[in-house]
Amino acid sequence: MSKISTSRKIESAAMSHYRQQIKDGWAPEWSNDRKCFTRTEANEFFLGVMLDMTQPAARAWCAGSHLANNYFNQTGNFWNDVASAHLNTIRKICKTGYDGKAYAAGWHVNKFPKRLKENAEMIISKYESDVRNIWNYVHPENVHVIYERFLEFSGIGEALARMAQFILVREYGIAGGAKNKRLMKVKPDVHVCRVSFRLGVSKSKAVGAVDKAIGQLKLKSPADFDWVLFDVGKRYCRPSQPKCPDCPLNKVCQQHSIS
Repeated sequence: MSKISTSRKIESAAMSHYRQQIKDGWAPEWSNDRKCFTRTEANEFFLGVMLDMTQPAARAWCAGSHLANNYFNQTGNFWNDVASAHLNTIRKICKTGYDGKAYAAGWHVNKFPKRLKENAEMIISKYESDVRNIWNYVHPENVHVIYERFLEFSGIGEALARMAQFILVREYGIAGGAKNKRLMKVKPDVHVCRVSFRLGVSKSKAVGAVDKAIGQLKLKSPADFDWVLFDVGKRYCRPSQPKCPDCPLNKVCQQHSIS
């Protein structure tokens, strides 16, 4: 069987799983309607992206909302207040945390306060103290700009920048929404890299190799394919003791019997 034929079978199986997950209310649907953020909602979103590292996503987004609504509200502009606060004050607040634990987790916990202050300063200098200006007024043809702008911030790497872009474009209709399916690129996080390698899409789990291999597939909707790989990696294709018999991509996987 040719490589192209195998790739198309993988894409077909992935999209079939995605459509079923939409019906089940599990997968996100694309939006063509641009939704507006309030200033606070935008702050919550940005903080959620920053915190979505080394901890469960649900907690990261809740912690971001908690931080945006409970601290740094002296002047009415969150980022101005963060930038003007002493770093030790920020450390103390971040350590006080959310749900009895520090806002950030893992190795990120000690770096988060400094990154928060650095990012506040960038938001003030480049985006007029309004985080919404990161994505506002971005033309559909320049959707990549959203990813590039997030990537400039401290502590937001390749995977988080693409995640932020995906959510804004797919779920909030920013920069053309569903019209930009073909222009989006997969975010090579640990789940996507692992599943890509095991499926046989990529010869390596390295980020660069996975990014290149998936790019060569010329997918109709890389963002949807990305969601499937993430979902499969999180729920079935685990690093050890994967649930191969239950995996929706079992029939097209080259390592379906991995243990």
